[in-house]
This record gives sequence, C-alpha cells and structure tokens, in this order.
Amino acid sequence: MKLNNINKISIGAILMASMAILFRRVWLMELDTFEFDDAFMFIRYAENILAGYGYTWNPGEALVYGNTSILYTYVIALNKWLFGSFLSNSWILISTTLVFGVAFLWALAQGLYQQVKSDLLHNRWIIGLITIPFLVLPLIFGFHISTGMETTLSLLLNTLFVLTVLKFSQRDDVQPKHAIIPALIGYALFLCRPDNALVVALFPLLLLVMQKKLRHILYLVSLLSVLIAIDSLIKYWAFGEILPLSFYAKKNGFTEGYTAKYFWNPVRYMTQIVAYTMPYILLIFVFIRRKQLTWLLAFLLPMLLTFAYFLTFDQIMGFDARLYFPFIPYIIIPSVLLFDKAMVDMKNRDLNGWQYNHIVAKTCLLVFFLFFTVFSKYRFINKYEAYAIKAGNKHAIAIQDLNQRKYNREVSIKRINDLLKQFPNDFVFAATEHGFISGDNPDKVIVDLSGLHNLEIAKNGYSEKILKDTQPDFIWMPHQDLTVLHYNIRSGDYFQQEYEYISNVYAFGCAIRKDSKYYLQLKQSIK
Repeated sequence: MKLNNINKISIGAILMASMAILFRRVWLMELDTFEFDDAFMFIRYAENILAGYGYTWNPGEALVYGNTSILYTYVIALNKWLFGSFLSNSWILISTTLVFGVAFLWALAQGLYQQVKSDLLHNRWIIGLITIPFLVLPLIFGFHISTGMETTLSLLLNTLFVLTVLKFSQRDDVQPKHAIIPALIGYALFLCRPDNALVVALFPLLLLVMQKKLRHILYLVSLLSVLIAIDSLIKYWAFGEILPLSFYAKKNGFTEGYTAKYFWNPVRYMTQIVAYTMPYILLIFVFIRRKQLTWLLAFLLPMLLTFAYFLTFDQIMGFDARLYFPFIPYIIIPSVLLFDKAMVDMKNRDLNGWQYNHIVAKTCLLVFFLFFTVFSKYRFINKYEAYAIKAGNKHAIAIQDLNQRKYNREVSIKRINDLLKQFPNDFVFAATEHGFISGDNPDKVIVDLSGLHNLEIAKNGYSEKILKDTQPDFIWMPHQDLTVLHYNIRSGDYFQQEYEYISNVYAFGCAIRKDSKYYLQLKQSIK
C-alpha cells in the first residue's frame, strides 16, 4: 500500500483503536443498564410527530416548546421511523449519540488537518494522535456518547461551526454564497440548543471584527440574523413562545425548596471541563503570544459568557458537565492552531534565548497553576455545596415522613411503568419523574408537574388549578427533593378532598382520584 494511502486512513485507524479501548472500558458494561431518564422524552415527542400530532407532549394537545432541542427531536423521529421496527427506544437513543460522537472526532481531526501548515502537524497520523486518544480515553467521553441526549450533536455542530467560520474568514474573494454553509451550520447549532446563541452570534462577529473583514461580517451576520429571526417568528406562531419551557422551569429560585441543588454543582462541572481539556489549555498557555490574544479571545469569550449564563439556572440532570461539554472545540481548535503557528515560526527563524526562557517561565507558571487548581478546587466545590445544602434544608421539614425513608427511584419507575400498561389511553397520569415512562407510554396523557412540558406551570408555578383542569386518575408524587412542590400538592384543599394519598409506595408516595373509574383497579394493583 502506498504511503499516501496509509496516511489517508490514519485518522480512521486511530479513531477505531481508541473507540475499541473505550468500548472495553465502559460501553459493554453500561449498555444493558441505560436509564438516562430525560432522554426518553425525545422518544415521546418523536412518537407524536410520527403520529401526525406535531411537536407536542400529549397526543392531540396544543403544540408546546417542551424539549429544548428541536433539531435533535426530529433526528430521533427520523431514526424512530427508519429503525423503530427492529431497535428498542434505548438502542435508538444510544446509537444516535454514538454516531454523532464519532462524527465529532472525525470532523475535528479532518478539519484541523486542513487548517494546519507546519510540517510536523500536516500529517493525519500526528493530528489523529494529538486529538482522538486525548478525547476518547477519559471516561467522560464514554458517558456522553451513551446518554441518548443531544450533547454530542451540539458538540459536532460547534466543531463544524468553528471550522467553517475559520475557513470563511480566510477567504479573500468572499461572496454572499460563501456565507451559506457557516450560516446554516450556525442556525442548526441554535436549533439544537438555544443556549448556543451566544457562540453563534459572538464567535464569528469577534473573529471577523478583529481581522477587520467588514464584507465577511455583512454577509455572514446578516444571513444568520435573518435565519434566526424567521425561526423566532415560526416558533412564536407555533408555540406562542420563542424560548423553551425549561428556560422558565429551571431558572434559579423557580423550584423553591429544591434540596438537591447542591448535587448539580456548576463549579464541579467547570473543573471537569478544565481537567478534560488540560492538555490543550497547556498548549495555549505555552505557545500564545501577545499579538494572538485578541484572536484567542474570539474563541474563549463567547464560551465563557455562555458558562456564566449557565449559572442563572439550576443545572438539573447536568451529569459530568453535560451542558459545558459541547463547547470544548473553542479550546481544542485554537490550541492546536497556536501550536501549529509556533512550529512554523520555529522553522522559519531561530528563537532567541529570551523566547526559550519565555516558554520555560510560562511552563513553570502553569505547573504552579495546576498545583493550585488541584489544591483549591475542592474547597470551592465544597463551599458551593455547603451553601446549597443550607439553602435547601430549611424546606425539608415540609415532608418529614419522606426524608427519613430509603427509596429506590429506578425500581419505582419500572413498577409504575408496568402499572400504566394495564390501563387504556384515556388514563391520566401526573408526575415529575416521568422521562422513561413518557417514552414508553406515548399514547397516555401525562400531566407534567415539573413545568418542563406544561406552559402554565413553567410560567406561573404549580397551583391546584392544574389538578382541577386535568383531573389525573393517578399521581406519582414529586421527588422528595422537591419539598415545597410536594407539600403544596398534599396540603391543597382540592387534593385532600378528591384524592386518597398513599405514602409508603413508589419511593415518594402516590395518590388516586377517589371518583376515578379506575380507582378499584389501581387500589388492587398498587404494591
């Protein structure tokens, strides 16, 4: 085989070897226990789309902007249509995130290969070796390609967006048609998750402004603005909202008395990302020069502003920095390009002694920084958790009968899922922990008490009007960490009159509507 052909397959070979190691470490062990609860909500929306109901939570009800990622929901709907006859819901979700995760690695390596100019890095073997293994081998990557969530799609689109904007900025003979691909990818990124809006708006603007390319700005920013404006009009027409309901339901303070706030720790998540990308942070720190700082700022500032925005809401289900992970291309890509530029400069001219000393000094400072980070990060994490626990515990008295009781949420989910299978489609079920259940029972009416798919609760919070209007036959009480919501439901006059509360079942207790036609069947079935 010719050397050129071997070079062309190098990235694929490194990718396959790295993924094989990852599979051995994590994939096969966790596949049979996949239960990332929220992922199954995509299945529910997908089922309703395929059934002709549109983007809605309950069949036949009004369209609702519940699932944050419209793009990923339609991808799952497509995969459900193509493979649903022979793949389970879990397999559809897992295989989708896996494909996008592998595509990210391939796109990153190939895109960097096209960008680098030094003899050292303009080699697919080298590019593959300095990117793929460093990203694949940490277990955090194995987690995110197996959640079934939109994380890896957002990661792939962020990578493509950075690479296409870079390529666009390097064109001298720019025309409006050249802005189409980066604009479409930017819009897809926004459609994947609206919290990508800051990087979509700011990254190309900052990069092009710093390069003084006004015509590029005019073409790309104008096209992006038009696409997002049209998107907003369509969403307002369809949903009556341009923001997903999670924007309201997860805002800090909305879930009053949420005692698990400490568990979803943004400080811990940000330190995870720093640790994961540390080899690339090291490259930036060592090889950055003063004249390149403004260029680097175009990558880092939109990402950091997005991270700051994340602090404004409770990052529930944010395991292993799930919200932060899609933004690692804004660290990886500039770091490799800075390293590449340094290699070109070293070849073109000898470095003076002060420049070598400069690199050594920065390396020493970085070692000190790493030591300080390891020494101090747990202090910051523990301070945040202590604050959050103190804030939450003052509400715990609201449901004292649950706080001392051990429970198994996963077993309860499976038992309630089996219970719902016994009833026809006019059965009305209410809960907060309904992810897997909602995907496995797409034809059942499910009242979402968390507000993620219920406009009234998302905007105004829980009130007894919800129960009066929907009249659930069966309520699985809210998670015990939602102390105030749990207490407000149980202490309401309507609830106490119309429902029979049973405290010692299904982890958090349940309630049966007394005049439900399924009352006796439910009483006999509950265990």
